[in-house]
Amino acid sequence: AARTGGPRFASSSLSAPLVVAATALYLSARWQDFTTWQTRLTRLALKSLQSNVQWRATDPDFGAPYRELQAQVPAGKAIVAMVDEPFRLDWRRNAVFILDLPGAAAPPPGLPVQQGPSVLLDYFRAQRLCYLIVVDSPSSENLYRREEWKAHRMRKPMTLGIDAFASLPNSTVKSVSGGMRLHDLTMSPSSCSPD
Repeated sequence: AARTGGPRFASSSLSAPLVVAATALYLSARWQDFTTWQTRLTRLALKSLQSNVQWRATDPDFGAPYRELQAQVPAGKAIVAMVDEPFRLDWRRNAVFILDLPGAAAPPPGLPVQQGPSVLLDYFRAQRLCYLIVVDSPSSENLYRREEWKAHRMRKPMTLGIDAFASLPNSTVKSVSGGMRLHDLTMSPSSCSPD
């Protein structure tokens, strides 16, 4: 009599331990990187807590550009943010949608980063998202710096997204502050109607 399902059962029962072993090997290879960064961050946090540094009125206010741009968006209207420090926005005043990896995840049919600026703006208008705060790539501290992605495996989608937002027309720019631009899609010819 012919056996049915035997080899498939054996191979599937072996695949789970192999996947676990492969994952463990990968993590063990990266463990040194993880512990090095964890140690650095812990030391930095401890040093800052122990230093008892008092803030002076002359110290830079890194949140000022964020507040300045957000103040020009009506309260209650959603903001799409492709910025380095979105935590500086007042999330109680406006809903904030973060584009950490532009083009990686978005409502259907997906963020059209390869179809030109007018299609990208139409996409946001269709989603009723009329206010975009975007950091300029050269001003970005890290995530949106085009140069940082040259050797990364996610290079193509990230640079496409960064380039797509860099090509948005100046006609929609309402304000510029701290290396960031506020795009107001309600003031363009085919305007947006926020909820």
